[in-house]
Amino acid sequence: MNFTVSYASGEQKILVKNDVEVNNLSDLKSKGILIGVENGTTGFDLAAETFNTANIREYDDATHMMDALESGIVSAVVIDVAPATVYASKHTDLKVIDIDTDYEEYALALAKDSEYYEQINSILQDMIERGTVDDIIQSYNSIN
Repeated sequence: MNFTVSYASGEQKILVKNDVEVNNLSDLKSKGILIGVENGTTGFDLAAETFNTANIREYDDATHMMDALESGIVSAVVIDVAPATVYASKHTDLKVIDIDTDYEEYALALAKDSEYYEQINSILQDMIERGTVDDIIQSYNSIN
């Protein structure tokens, strides 16, 4: 398979209520805090590698995961940096905890030697240069 140019990047953060006394990943692990994760995401993978499964509650979508955080069912969630930042800015009872995770690059995967590779790459590059990709990302993040 071939990958297009990278059109976005991200990293994982922990979002917690202000009254939860954690400042880093070690605090979360040592205190046995219940953490919400969205199935099929990088955050899910990080939590599965880092925490005891008894401390993880899985959700099928981000909306239910965030509802669980707001209602106190879970005390923290693992989420991409952009929605974490937007959500914390709109909910002053929450804070973002930085964790040391790999920086992720996003690209499209195409069949090896796809006849559309150059065309798609060109379109993506144009969308990046015109700011269209940033506009789409900002629009997505503002939904949270």
